[in-house]
Amino acid sequence: PDDIWLRRLTFDAAQAPAWRSLLSEEERARYDAFPVEKRQREFLLGRVALRTLLADRLDRPASDIALHVTDAGAIELPQAPYFVSIAHSGNQAVAAVSPHRVGVDLEPVRPVEPGVIDFVLRPDEQGLLDALPMGRDRAFILCWTLKEATLKALHTGFLRSPKKVRLEIAPDRQRATATAWDESVWAVRYVWEEAFWLSVAYPARAGRPTQA
Repeated sequence: PDDIWLRRLTFDAAQAPAWRSLLSEEERARYDAFPVEKRQREFLLGRVALRTLLADRLDRPASDIALHVTDAGAIELPQAPYFVSIAHSGNQAVAAVSPHRVGVDLEPVRPVEPGVIDFVLRPDEQGLLDALPMGRDRAFILCWTLKEATLKALHTGFLRSPKKVRLEIAPDRQRATATAWDESVWAVRYVWEEAFWLSVAYPARAGRPTQA
C-alpha cells in the first residue's frame, strides 16, 4: 500500500563511522559489544535504515527517535504512530515503516537441509517447491521470507512456528496470501532483487509498498 515506506541499504565501510553516530547511546553500546564484525555490520545497517527512514517521516534527527525492543525482538515506537520492521542479511538491510502492522524479510538463496524445509513448511505446502517456476532452493527461500515477514508483522518472529502460517502464492503477480493461526489474513508482496528475496507483509488489502 502507499502507506508502507521502505528503505534499503548496502554496507559501505567508509560510511560506517557516520552511521554509528546516528545510533542511540544504548545502540552504540550494543554495537561495540558485538564480538563479530558481521553482527556489527548487520545491526548497524538495520538500525540506520530504520532511523533514517523515520527521520524523514517524522522530520526529526535520526539519533533522537526513541525505539523500544520487545521480548520477542520486535521494535516499537512509543512516541510515534507507526509500526516498523527490520531485516538484514550479509551486506544488505531493509526497513519498513507504516501506520498499520508491517513485516519485512530479506534473504539470499542458499542450499537448505530437508530438516529446515520440514521446520518451515506445512505438509500441504511441500508441493510449492516443485510447483513454483524457480527451482526448489529458490522457491523454499521465497516461502521462508513470506512466512518470516508475516510473523514479524504479527510481532512473534520465529518464536511462533512458521507452520502456523499457511501460504497461497500467485507467482504471476508476485503476491502471496498468508493465513495465521489466529485466522488473521496477510497480504505479502515479494520481489527478487540484487540476488535477494525481499518480502513485505501487511493486513490483507490491495496496494503495494512505496520506496522512500
